[in-house]
Amino acid sequence: MNDTKIIGIVSLFNPLPSYRKNIKRVADIVDTLIIVDDSEVSHRHIVEVLLSDKVLYFWNGKNIGLSKSINFGIRSALELNADWILFMDQDSYPENNIVSVYKEYISSHDVEKTALLAPQYDYDRHQRIAQSGTKQISFANLSGSFISSRALQNIGLYDERFYVDGLDTEWCLRASRKQFFLVECSRAVICHHPAETRYFKLFGKKIFPYGYSSVERHYYQMKACFLINSMYRNGECKKTAIVKFIKSIFLYGNPKQFFISTCRAYIDNKNKHYEKYKE
Repeated sequence: MNDTKIIGIVSLFNPLPSYRKNIKRVADIVDTLIIVDDSEVSHRHIVEVLLSDKVLYFWNGKNIGLSKSINFGIRSALELNADWILFMDQDSYPENNIVSVYKEYISSHDVEKTALLAPQYDYDRHQRIAQSGTKQISFANLSGSFISSRALQNIGLYDERFYVDGLDTEWCLRASRKQFFLVECSRAVICHHPAETRYFKLFGKKIFPYGYSSVERHYYQMKACFLINSMYRNGECKKTAIVKFIKSIFLYGNPKQFFISTCRAYIDNKNKHYEKYKE
């Protein structure tokens, strides 16, 4: 594993200055880090202090969509002869040296048919700590995923019809269809921020937390669900779509807007319209 080249990819979109520390944590555990900025205004100044011949910055000048941005990063990583690629969201960070954990797994297992290694995701609604062991999984979030370049050549890049949501789920389903494995390494943990946490309250008392999405983000999530279901007829994805719709109607407030957003997502997917949604 000493000669294995590890390249990281972080996609930026209107990042906060505080995210610099997250990006540095990733830079510290990979051989080369590729930063792809999809903001309309360059945020190079935020990461300027980190830039070197091993930390590269690219600015697209507009939001081209997460899938296109990630694919740009992947192509750049493959040009640099990456063996494995680590993906990380701008607001996530490794709580330990997850690359070291992944390398240990790779050195002691046959990974020819392993497409992806994943961490545990630690956040306020889903708190996790590092623990021994591994297990096969069906899905993994993009952030924290460690993907083999060999697997990418067999499975392909991310589907660019997915603007911001669903790209990781679809890629995992495609990997499984091609008989590749996805493995969670439970000693690897990242701090993750999948959605704003809100609470269902009864008589002023917090009953349970849930993840909240804006009307626009709900549109992307539902359109991704509709597209994935049309491609794979996967039971878990259907369940996810139903749960998201129920949450939007009964928990988010303003159910009419969310219902209209769901209808737009359904119609746009049916009409194969994958351009950016405008509220």
